[in-house]
Amino acid sequence: MRQETKDEFCRIYDLTARQTLGWLRAHAGASDAHDLFQEVYEELLKTLRRKGVGYIDDEAAFVRSLAKSRLAKRHRRQSATEIPLEFEDDDGEELERWLSDGFDLEDEVARRDLAERVRAFVDGEGEDARAVFYLHFGAELTLAETAAELGIPESTVKSRLYRLIRKIRENFEF
Repeated sequence: MRQETKDEFCRIYDLTARQTLGWLRAHAGASDAHDLFQEVYEELLKTLRRKGVGYIDDEAAFVRSLAKSRLAKRHRRQSATEIPLEFEDDDGEELERWLSDGFDLEDEVARRDLAERVRAFVDGEGEDARAVFYLHFGAELTLAETAAELGIPESTVKSRLYRLIRKIRENFEF
């Protein structure tokens, strides 16, 4: 790898990694976030090698589009395999194995629907509230780390979170 490509990759990684991981945790869940994170940055490196260092104008937007694309691809793959509509064996063993962990389809659909509605609500609350929310809950940063990342006082982080959580509770009856 050329040094110029390596330097550009490291610069973009340093600029976007924390936000990308936070976004992936918020949208894909902790179990898939790290795998998707790796795929995003592998694709970034391939793009830099293929297209050259000057190809990317807005690094954050480009990485975010890679993350969204990878997440969508993962969802398409999972939706095709996650919930079997037919079971191949006649005696129900496969169905029993699949349900043995106490999976409740209704609960899972309701949980995902609520999570999506809360995400959409947070996304509509403005950049300041959204950034604090995703860094604190998505990237699992402490209040102090969130404040440092955003360059604002910790008290501002607390008040933004408090107001947003209050709005979420009011709108979703928590």
